[in-house]
Amino acid sequence: MTLETIRTLRTLFSNSHIICGASNVSMGLPGRKLINRTFLTMAIYAGLDTLLIDVRDQGLMSSIYASRMLMNQDPYCSEYLKVYRAKKILI
Repeated sequence: MTLETIRTLRTLFSNSHIICGASNVSMGLPGRKLINRTFLTMAIYAGLDTLLIDVRDQGLMSSIYASRMLMNQDPYCSEYLKVYRAKKILI
């Protein structure tokens, strides 16, 4: 439901920012970090552009850099390569 709402909002209000807290979807479930990372990449694909996240979660940040690169939101992969070279990307 959330992903469809993001898609619809992006279609109706293309110039607006859509914000979402990534950890809300995993509340009370085991493996929250995995769920949050997976949801976040799907939400970015759906049109989410403003995130409420734990920036200390290196796996989550790695997913964001990879998602942005794959969606052509990171021209020439420059941001991805910069953080990869700084060893801030988890593989």
